[in-house]
Amino acid sequence: MSLHLALAVTVSIGQFFLNLFNQGLAPALYGISAFFFAWGSIGLMFPGQRGQELAKENIYRILGALALALLTAIITSIFFTAAGGTPQIAAPTQ
Repeated sequence: MSLHLALAVTVSIGQFFLNLFNQGLAPALYGISAFFFAWGSIGLMFPGQRGQELAKENIYRILGALALALLTAIITSIFFTAAGGTPQIAAPTQ
């Protein structure tokens, strides 16, 4: 791709961050959450009360982090509206 074609495409800063979230951060957050949830679930299967308690705590933390990741679009639209803008955040369409 030539430099001319790369510079000819212009997007707003809001669209840039929307694309960054939908195509970069969201899939990474979901993948990391799934990995650590599975790791905590495997930890629950091993004997030992201390290990199982740690696994339960980790699962609760991951579920909280996943809830925040899912609510990011809503939280961002609230900030945009409070700042006097029009919310442009949409859920990932993949």
